[in-house]
Amino acid sequence: MLTSEQQRELEQAFEQPPADGGLWSGPKVAAWMQERLGRQVDPRRGWDYLQRLGYSTRVPRPQHQESDLAVQQAFKKTAGRGERAEPGVPRSHARPVEYG
Repeated sequence: MLTSEQQRELEQAFEQPPADGGLWSGPKVAAWMQERLGRQVDPRRGWDYLQRLGYSTRVPRPQHQESDLAVQQAFKKTAGRGERAEPGVPRSHARPVEYG
């Protein structure tokens, strides 16, 4: 659908956020293509060009409104710090530890 020149323009467009902000997606690439081609472009063609040019869609990870960054960092620092029964042995193969 796009000429090689238009594909280069699209690659240059990827260096900036899309017109409506956020991240590039198949529908946003299709909208960009519609402006250049002057006709309707299916959003799937936008996805095709993202892939053809070596890109993929990126979506920010969702974050809960009430999340507490300090609690998350504390959990990361303490999670998984149990002693292994034998050095070098994966936990799944370690002998059970008896607590007295």
